[in-house]
Amino acid sequence: MFNPRSIAFYGASNNPLKMGTGQLASILIQGFKELPREYGRPIVASSFWGREDEAVAYLTDNWIPMYPTPERAVSAMSALYHRRQVLDS
Repeated sequence: MFNPRSIAFYGASNNPLKMGTGQLASILIQGFKELPREYGRPIVASSFWGREDEAVAYLTDNWIPMYPTPERAVSAMSALYHRRQVLDS
């Protein structure tokens, strides 16, 4: 399980506050992509930045759907919920 308190363990610094922004973001994104496997629940995300953003590219490369607006992400999650309702009935 990804634990934000364990950032210092993954990083080069003993103090996560002294890490570079890029290094800290990389650790958080790597942990974020593991959440669906860990909890057995889907994740959708939205970003106003396109694929040229490193975080967006990393997440989409790791099968996390990224939507251009929060409304589209919510719509996708709603569709997943309704699909589960149908499958369970």
